[in-house]
Amino acid sequence: MMAAGLAIPNRFLVGTLAGAPAHQPPLEQFDYGDVVLASSLHEKQLEETHSVLMGLSDDSLLKPFRQMSGQTAPGEDLGGWYHYNPDHEWGKDEDGFAPSCTFGQWVSALARMYAITRDPAIRDKVIRLNRLYAQTISGDYYDKNRFPTYCYDKLVCGLIDSHRYVGDADAFSILERTTNAAQPHFPKHAVEHGKEWRPDKDESWTWDESYTISENLFLAYQCGAGERYRELGRQYLYDEYYDPLA
Repeated sequence: MMAAGLAIPNRFLVGTLAGAPAHQPPLEQFDYGDVVLASSLHEKQLEETHSVLMGLSDDSLLKPFRQMSGQTAPGEDLGGWYHYNPDHEWGKDEDGFAPSCTFGQWVSALARMYAITRDPAIRDKVIRLNRLYAQTISGDYYDKNRFPTYCYDKLVCGLIDSHRYVGDADAFSILERTTNAAQPHFPKHAVEHGKEWRPDKDESWTWDESYTISENLFLAYQCGAGERYRELGRQYLYDEYYDPLA
């Protein structure tokens, strides 16, 4: 009880003891720069991740976007799932399964690192990657993608964090262009894993995750991206899962 009492803000205790009404402030989320983890292992992981992401070539990161949009694509191929293989055969090829799938997550990670460190080099890379990515936006990218909503969801996350933590003034306009290009290639509603929604495709094309995208769409709306994102979030709520729990 003593520990719990000590955790209550002093202004709350003073007001209560003085007989004034207790108006506790609403909970707020800590920002990335507000928290320090006293753990050498976590700090080492952060430093190593920072080193890897900052060391990745911009051209390599953009390569699958450019290839899938029919653009010249210089730079070294990163390989693995990130690589674009137009002739990928599910069950046979190991590479090229989900090209560019982590790009948005890596931009998000860099933006959050900037919120922690305030290193201008990180901010420069985030803004530069967003500008380069914006030049590749096309419907072809989503048409050739096994995971159109999954990859879109990660791009939304990266652009939200670019707006929130890096102050990228173009983040929401890039998000709008991304949504315009992506939405025609989505199912009309959330589709459960394994259910066919695109004809003439093998089973691996049924593994997209349209049922997860509402969260980042709602966050985009809350961050000021516009009413469109609240409505899209509602459109892709996974009612088949949530209704029995309601």
